[in-house]
Amino acid sequence: MRRVLVHSPDLLFYSQVKGTALAAGWAVAQIHLGRLPDDGVDGDAVIIDATRDLPKAWAFLDSLRSHRPWLVLVAHQHLHPEVGEEALHRGATEAVRRGAILSRLAQRIGGPSPDDAPFTGKPPGEAPKR
Repeated sequence: MRRVLVHSPDLLFYSQVKGTALAAGWAVAQIHLGRLPDDGVDGDAVIIDATRDLPKAWAFLDSLRSHRPWLVLVAHQHLHPEVGEEALHRGATEAVRRGAILSRLAQRIGGPSPDDAPFTGKPPGEAPKR
């Protein structure tokens, strides 16, 4: 099964990414302390949150360079555009602002965009009762 791997200390952000990935049929795993899964990252998508601890984000991004997964670095690009530029220089496939990551992830992995469906109070994929 294809996975979305998430490197972020923010549990709310992780849960939002997880909901988007699960709706597209992808598994999700949180990466702790920058440790890659034992089976590698071949075919996986990796999301690195660089909104808090930039040195850790850079170190993790650098460790992935030879693996070549689809890499997205999430940053406050409207405040610090140089972060996105540096991420691309270090091997990220894309640098996406935090507010756009769920839509971009859904596009990339083939899931429904979070903006396409009204809020129902139910998990993605569960139809509202009428």
